[in-house]
Amino acid sequence: MLEATGRVTQAQTYGETLTLLRTYRAWLGESRFVMRDTVTNEGHTRVVHMLLYHINAGFPFVDEGSELLAPFATPPRVLFGDADPSDATTYTRFVAPQKNWVQQTFEHRLSFTPGGRVPVAIVNSALGDGLGLYVRYDPSTLPRYIEWRMMGEGQYAVGIEPCSNGFGREEVRRRGELIELEPGDSREYEIEIGVLDGAEAIERFRAEVTSARG
Repeated sequence: MLEATGRVTQAQTYGETLTLLRTYRAWLGESRFVMRDTVTNEGHTRVVHMLLYHINAGFPFVDEGSELLAPFATPPRVLFGDADPSDATTYTRFVAPQKNWVQQTFEHRLSFTPGGRVPVAIVNSALGDGLGLYVRYDPSTLPRYIEWRMMGEGQYAVGIEPCSNGFGREEVRRRGELIELEPGDSREYEIEIGVLDGAEAIERFRAEVTSARG
């Protein structure tokens, strides 16, 4: 096993003092790693806490015909851009780079597997024998999922974005979902990121996604 740990501090005068302790773990012979974060309020006052993992996937995972695999519980909420949420292809299928494309953002409600994880992947079945980028995460700490799509020329990417809250701080506050950390409080997050190599691995992952829909 390979392990690396780092620490980042976000601090300002008359404001918050938050630390992020991050540990990466990877195992020899496996095409995945696990990222574990601990966020701690090391200041002396209560602070607001919101966390979003902005994991960008681009070419060749994202290409014309690539697919987003996820256990969608309901049609998404459109946060930005022009899209029909009743048409699943608008958020599960990707197109070639488009001229003058306007970004789209969706907020999804996803189910979880019997093992208590949410599996999400972007797969390109036309790339060799099939190739995919996947993420697994814990919905008890990351209950929301944002999909950012930018199919434009020169800026061609899709964001895989599990997050602790929905989009927009004031709206989250109105919903009563805003997280506040008292001095000394911590929150822990864990995400697994890996590669699906080949059609068999993609189909196993697809079966895992289907198991989360019950």
